[in-house]
Amino acid sequence: MTESAFPAFSMVVAVYNGANTISDCLNTLAQQDYPAERYEVIVVDDGSTDDTAALVAQYPVRLIQLGENQGRIQARNAGVRAARHERVVLVDSRVVFPVDGLRKVAEVEHLPQIFFVHHTHREGFGWFNRLLMLIRRRWYRPPIPFTPEEAAKRDSFYINEGNYTRSFKGTTAIAVQRDLWLSCQPDNQSKYLHEESFIFQRMITTHPILKRYDIAVTYYQRERLVVFARHIFERGPRFASHYLKPGGVFRRLWLALLMAAILALILSLIHI
Repeated sequence: MTESAFPAFSMVVAVYNGANTISDCLNTLAQQDYPAERYEVIVVDDGSTDDTAALVAQYPVRLIQLGENQGRIQARNAGVRAARHERVVLVDSRVVFPVDGLRKVAEVEHLPQIFFVHHTHREGFGWFNRLLMLIRRRWYRPPIPFTPEEAAKRDSFYINEGNYTRSFKGTTAIAVQRDLWLSCQPDNQSKYLHEESFIFQRMITTHPILKRYDIAVTYYQRERLVVFARHIFERGPRFASHYLKPGGVFRRLWLALLMAAILALILSLIHI
């Protein structure tokens, strides 16, 4: 690949109160092993109230400030619409993208692409993180690798309508055509929507998603219990909007648990 043949990319990071991770994220994005004139980094500050904007200002990136918190779906789309290039790479603000990642993305013509996500804590893997990983490995097929070294031995594959449900996927980091991303947006733009599931289900009808194991991104798990609890509470409506709706993957399980809880309550009242 000659210098002039490198395809141009816009890398988009949406962030809200991400002062504790945004520097790690931007350090590698600003130092990609890729011609500087062939990519840009756009950071969309979704109404942060911490030092996020001041930290972002230290990097050679385009900063878009929304003023008030509108949610990840709105923030990401603001960055994508502002992108100068047709190929975009959306990166979560808690992600460390490898410095050779963009070069590897460009080596494969097919888009969209998603990557192996290595969940970790800065202080170590963490018991809760390991528990979640064990649950995921039981559900998803093929099983999720534990480490980037294990992932590197796996073959990439395409996620389509046939294997969508049991394939581990997400928009933690995704390379995609700008117009495809925008055309697959759900009608509901609420920040309480589990948007990535709706986007992917629309996307795979025409564009299978290439899951790559040769590119590993690191995701910083939330470490403090209060922060994690708040995150789970906020994701509750998003989870219900997709997985628990009629026809959702866990609809029957949710109904069974609800009926079991009601039955247990009735039995307890009978014995009072």
